[in-house]
Amino acid sequence: MVRKSEAHKTKEWRRKNPEKVKAYAKMRWLRDRETIMKRLEGWRDKNVFGGNMLIAHERDSWECQECGMSQEQSIILFNRKLVLHHIDGKGRNSENKNHNLDNLITLCPRCHGKIHGKESTKQSSENKPETNNAI
Repeated sequence: MVRKSEAHKTKEWRRKNPEKVKAYAKMRWLRDRETIMKRLEGWRDKNVFGGNMLIAHERDSWECQECGMSQEQSIILFNRKLVLHHIDGKGRNSENKNHNLDNLITLCPRCHGKIHGKESTKQSSENKPETNNAI
């Protein structure tokens, strides 16, 4: 007779009881949301910004460096915190990441979107073939 491991039993129970698993996950999220968010933010700081996220925000006085919006104003207006942006674009999706403090800038979600909108517009216009409109 083959004995099932505890891990196998747990996996099997979870597969057979998806409603209970979902209810437990929801209850845990509601109960432990602050703890989960702090852990996630710590992970993000270390892995996406090289541990410089808090330092850069404090250096920039927790204000958007383009328009001067504060963290509180950003949360009220956009329901989002201020964003930390890699100036040279060498952030989480880059092979050669550059998390130096002089490469990080605090922006509000609007200004961050404008910067990325300009970059994507610039890239798409560079890739467009030139057309001759002269008739």
